[in-house]
Amino acid sequence: NALTEVEKYLAKREKQEAREEANPRKKILVVDDSMTVRHSMKQLLEGEYEVALAESGVAVLAVNGEKKVLRHRDDCAMRHSVILMEEIDAAFEGAGLSPSECDFFAAVTGPGSFTGIRIGIAAAKGFALAAGKPLVSVTSFELIAYNVTCDRFYAVIDAAHGCYYVCGFGADKKIILPPCYLSGEQTENLGAPLYGFEDIPLKNYTKTDISDSLFKAAPVNARVGNGKMTALYVRKSQAEEARKC
Repeated sequence: NALTEVEKYLAKREKQEAREEANPRKKILVVDDSMTVRHSMKQLLEGEYEVALAESGVAVLAVNGEKKVLRHRDDCAMRHSVILMEEIDAAFEGAGLSPSECDFFAAVTGPGSFTGIRIGIAAAKGFALAAGKPLVSVTSFELIAYNVTCDRFYAVIDAAHGCYYVCGFGADKKIILPPCYLSGEQTENLGAPLYGFEDIPLKNYTKTDISDSLFKAAPVNARVGNGKMTALYVRKSQAEEARKC
């Protein structure tokens, strides 16, 4: 009868609410202006967190429960920072999410686009300061690492001109080779599997998708981080290198 159905429904809701209380959905803002994840952006829509994500180009993803907003613009030119904020605002509005609701603010700190990294970090710091919430740093290498299950491997990012940014990881994602700048030959001779998000012509290299790496890396780093955020530059920018000549 109707009363029995109501009782069943209420019991079901009580169990569901208990599960949600035990494992609350996080609300975070992750800014990635490093250009690492642009081509795999759509795969982030399957993440388990309520998120707004901004990525160089500009791309912005906002997820708030069942509301999912994906925005992407390539026509940034010299208005990158302005467009980034416009897209973040539109994504927040579309997802019904506000900065004050976020648990913390994360940014991918590199390596990647020199200008993009600085803009992304500045945006995350601005939101964190205004909302009084913590900052969480996530490197491009960590995004790759959280997609890999083996105990010893190297995360690889294309640095152009046949060279690569490389970082080695051991068991439990402990760094065994600090971030460095290597030639293709040096990278292939490292003696362990290579992983990354890009199409890279190296032996023993496996391309992975970004999937929910940001959702894995940001909360983990939030638990172990120190709240500081600085850019990870493995080598000098082209402008700095040019000044040496």
